[in-house]
Amino acid sequence: FWVVVYDQFNNELSRTTAKYGTIVKDPNGNDVKVKTNTYFHTYVDYENTSSSNPQVYDESVSLVVGEVYTASVALDNASLTINDSSIVSKAGDNSFVAINQGSTTVKYSNSETIYNYTVTVTEALTPVNYETIKVNGSQITDSVDNENYSFDKYTGILKLKKDQAINIEFSGANTQHATLDLNGCVVTPLNTSKSILSVTNGYVLTIIDTNTSVSHEGYIDNDYIWHSGTNASKMVDYPLTGAILTTSGSTSIGGSILDARNSTINMNAGNVVGVNSTSNHAPLYIDDGAIVLSKGVKVAGCKDSTGGLYVDGTGAATLNGAEFEYLYGTYAASYAAGAICTYDSSALVMNSGRIAHCTMNPSGDGGGGIHCMGSQGFIMNDGIIEDCWTGGNGGALRRSDGEFVMNGGIIRNCSAKYGGAYNGNRDPFIMNGGTIDGCIGRSGSGAFNSNNVEIHGGTVKNCVSANGGGVIEISGIFTVDGGTFDNNVAVYGAVMTAESTGDNITVTVTGGTFTNNNLNSGVANIYDWTTVPPASKVIDLSGLGE
Repeated sequence: FWVVVYDQFNNELSRTTAKYGTIVKDPNGNDVKVKTNTYFHTYVDYENTSSSNPQVYDESVSLVVGEVYTASVALDNASLTINDSSIVSKAGDNSFVAINQGSTTVKYSNSETIYNYTVTVTEALTPVNYETIKVNGSQITDSVDNENYSFDKYTGILKLKKDQAINIEFSGANTQHATLDLNGCVVTPLNTSKSILSVTNGYVLTIIDTNTSVSHEGYIDNDYIWHSGTNASKMVDYPLTGAILTTSGSTSIGGSILDARNSTINMNAGNVVGVNSTSNHAPLYIDDGAIVLSKGVKVAGCKDSTGGLYVDGTGAATLNGAEFEYLYGTYAASYAAGAICTYDSSALVMNSGRIAHCTMNPSGDGGGGIHCMGSQGFIMNDGIIEDCWTGGNGGALRRSDGEFVMNGGIIRNCSAKYGGAYNGNRDPFIMNGGTIDGCIGRSGSGAFNSNNVEIHGGTVKNCVSANGGGVIEISGIFTVDGGTFDNNVAVYGAVMTAESTGDNITVTVTGGTFTNNNLNSGVANIYDWTTVPPASKVIDLSGLGE
């Protein structure tokens, strides 16, 4: 008769003529003893004593620390039995991970098949330094797996398992870190007097979402709040995919979604929506720490003193693709903005991403998109700020402290009373590249209202002022040695005019390209100095041929 050797997928591997009791080799060089007078299947040293008995597979596995081993074949209704859980730990329904040195056995079986693994671990695994993690006030002290979440102390991953109300606290020194997997869940605060996420004392928290396929119907109403479901009279439909972090109602606390102090946050995913707060900060609050917001993060449909993010102390925020949309800053004073406000000695860098459709309280004095009050300023390398509005200063950005350096990106279709794109004082606005397009100043300039502006490159076009200069109303220093100014329109000075109360005005134009800049009457015009006291201005317009 024939001894036929099959693989686990029932593919024939070899066919050998043999008598009962003889030993043959399978294709892997393993001995197979003929024990029955019928065909039998083999795969890596297994034996089948009769057709009614289960197949048995024996395999030796050598693991290094942290390596996950998955069974060769997924079995229906199978279970893992680990002989010594101090050496390997269950990692999934059909997998295990090495955690300590030693040798043990693992059985993976159902009613028909048994895999026996001899596992040798050659390197010890140490739990990550996760220090203090509290879920709803209870501290995690070991790996855990319950109906709401799981935590693996060897990877430091806390994974949510269903939609829930929860408060999570992370605390520890700079070496302590963990990863929060939102897993597509809708998350609200259990204790509404606390933030959903609180991070303190130098902790490093990474936020991810491994289930971004889950979808949520939603809309943003005229109240600027995101709501679940549909509404025919909404301001805009706003469906979402992935996890949602929301207060699901009004709150009075700052940092209602995230309050991070002297810590580092790497936020790679999550939709922060539906926050309606009367706090003095924003849904995301950073103090004396750092936050990086990457593509996959969306902050939208929220109202607070500042609609999205407040950076305080020596904090630093970096936008690497995050989106801030349809946000409303409620604070009727200057310490706020429609989307993002920096304060004290903080800093903001925008490398990519989008800030759009953000609005500041008409009675307030913050920027429609950003208010930079942090002394470390704002650097815009790329990204888009568009369709932002304020009743005060700076449609896209108001700067009260620190430099604003624009190396790239786009600011467009923003509007303010003074400075459709930008309003600032003291430290300079430096434009090296990028585009400012279609911004409107209802009283001041279309693009800039400032006492210190340097333009070395980039483009300013299609800006309009109903009163001041189409591009700038100068109250101090204006220096141009590059850049393009095209199709700007104003009542006085399609590109430049100056405040009548300005003193020590210095204008130096030694370069740049000026085309199609006109008064609203259609008359070609670049500048108007008629309102400036002659003794107060020092003007070099050699770049204009004058």
